[in-house]
Amino acid sequence: MPAAARAQPRRPDEGGALLAGLSPAARALRRRAQGGRARSEYARSRDFTRTVGRERRNGATGGRPLPRGDRVGEVIFLEVLDRRGRLLDRHRIDRCPITIGRAYANDVIVDDPYVCPTHLRLLRTDDGALRVEDLGSVNGTHGDPDGARISRAPLPSDGRVRIGNTVLRFRRDDASVPPALVQIHGASGSTRLTRAPVALASWLIVAVLLMNSVLIEGYERPQGWRVAGLGILFVVGISVWAAAWALVTRVVTHDWRFLAHTSVACIFLGLDLIGDTVQGYVRFIGAGTWSGTLLSVACNAGPVGWLFSAHLALVGTMKAPKRLAVATVAALCLLGLFTFASRWNSFEFSRQIHFDAALRPLPRAWIPGAPVEAILAEVLDLEGEVRQLATQKPRAAAWLAGLEEGDSELGSQRNEGRVRQHRATGRFDPPGQNR
Repeated sequence: MPAAARAQPRRPDEGGALLAGLSPAARALRRRAQGGRARSEYARSRDFTRTVGRERRNGATGGRPLPRGDRVGEVIFLEVLDRRGRLLDRHRIDRCPITIGRAYANDVIVDDPYVCPTHLRLLRTDDGALRVEDLGSVNGTHGDPDGARISRAPLPSDGRVRIGNTVLRFRRDDASVPPALVQIHGASGSTRLTRAPVALASWLIVAVLLMNSVLIEGYERPQGWRVAGLGILFVVGISVWAAAWALVTRVVTHDWRFLAHTSVACIFLGLDLIGDTVQGYVRFIGAGTWSGTLLSVACNAGPVGWLFSAHLALVGTMKAPKRLAVATVAALCLLGLFTFASRWNSFEFSRQIHFDAALRPLPRAWIPGAPVEAILAEVLDLEGEVRQLATQKPRAAAWLAGLEEGDSELGSQRNEGRVRQHRATGRFDPPGQNR
């Protein structure tokens, strides 16, 4: 630059004079243009922070990313899990180091009250290995969800680090993922129950149950209001049960499938009626045998297991083996609970009969029998035992015989306690001993 030009002083009001020469509209346009450039710069600066570890200003991290073939420049992903292993969030990591914590200044923000504001730093060594460094946190950093506390160490082989109640899992882009779940479409499997004709036809089972309860198993004269009330109870119970399962299905699969769940409930009631009928025959034919007991349990647990399995199939999040296992466990637990409740209530006085009022005829070949000689042998054995007891305790036998004959003195309420005492302990006190 010439010396004369350098020596020429700059007039301080040059910029002001230039602005003063512009019209008000031109000055407003100039300010708007400057503001637009500022806003675009701010927007570009925000775009730099969307990817974890990406440069926030040009040249801040030392140039462009390395090629993908270089291990130092490989892309890793950070998965944030809870203590149960459920995935909460994923982050793409292009650059190291990064910081992890609750504060908003971190590259990865973790919403966990047991995590410090700046809890952990992830580094990459010269050879490309990842290292974790605890930044003096209160609850520490653990190399494994159940491992020891570490301060600075290489990333564990499984890529899992626990901070507070949060598990961080680092994975490469070539990590394997579980296969996709099969989304049920069409008329295969349990979705056939979602069809309106099938769902409406299944409600006919309610009419069959109503007829069975009133006309077959009932031992009183049927009344119209009782029949109507029982039918309404069936409909309301099935609807509430199906609505609960439909709500679960809505949360999991974003689909209600209410009609399908009502069909499952109605079919279950029909299967339960069949199982109850078969159980009555099994109890009569196989009474006192282990095979009869197993068949009786199967008649009760089978329909309940199918009920839970069909509902879980409509929800559609479990595989078949796991679904069958869960349904079997639920059926056995409910069976045990109802068995305990029935045994507990059986000791209370009730005006209702505790056996089925319906008579189920059996073919003659199904009825278990025994030869006449075997029955006579048992009678002779029983007679021998009675004679032996009469010989050992003649006074007790005579007193009990008199009681059975209806003697007024021996059949009094005073002597009923002695009868119970004799049957419980084997001891006998004559009526006149305590007088």
